[in-house]
Amino acid sequence: MEPGLHIAIRPNPPAVLSHCRGRFLLAELEALDAAAATWALRPLSDFVDPRELPDDFHGDPDEIDPLLAEWTDWFPLDEGLAALDDLIHCLENDPACSCLLASPERTLFELRDIERCLGAAAGHASEFRLEIR
Repeated sequence: MEPGLHIAIRPNPPAVLSHCRGRFLLAELEALDAAAATWALRPLSDFVDPRELPDDFHGDPDEIDPLLAEWTDWFPLDEGLAALDDLIHCLENDPACSCLLASPERTLFELRDIERCLGAAAGHASEFRLEIR
């Protein structure tokens, strides 16, 4: 399975299911950060696991955690919601930003799905992060 960018929520996340595998978010992460920079927005990569996969790793994404140092960063839910809302607005309203993406419609679908999940968790959880798996 191809790795993707997935949301992790704590504590005690509600039963909120993501409808995407995050493949486009991961593939478009640099372009999304470039779009955010165009509007001086917080980049999505601020919330992403900064650990890098080894170049020679070709296994299942679930097998990567034992190979990497522990990642302990978590981010306030409201900061993630604000950043996602701003980025979605940028991509929907500025053709110069959306044209940076290879798959704008699919990437926007995944961004909206992550935003929906964070919004649903807002009353139940306080922290989130985006993990590569």
